[in-house]
Amino acid sequence: IEGKFCMLKPVVDYMKKYQRGYGVCAVSRNYALEASLKHTVLWGLPELRGIENCMPETERGGAAKLGDKAEYEAARAAAKQFVQEKYGLKQDPDARIFVFLGRWVKQK
Repeated sequence: IEGKFCMLKPVVDYMKKYQRGYGVCAVSRNYALEASLKHTVLWGLPELRGIENCMPETERGGAAKLGDKAEYEAARAAAKQFVQEKYGLKQDPDARIFVFLGRWVKQK
């Protein structure tokens, strides 16, 4: 990442400015620890949380069960509120939650 274009830098900067650096999560506790030690773009953050399987099997496919747009929007708003409460973020229904799913290194 160092000396190269980093797509996460603007996100990290935004989170530092508007969320005091909180709210960054990785795909596991082990990867959170590894990334926080290895990648300088993350060094200024107060924490990097690891989330083990973030969606229980019992909840997968739940979106397919939603009937109409109003039901979908209500479920989405409830999910956003849950995430904000769980991770101590500001309660704001209009806030954007950024999720990055990817790899830090090129695919092998």
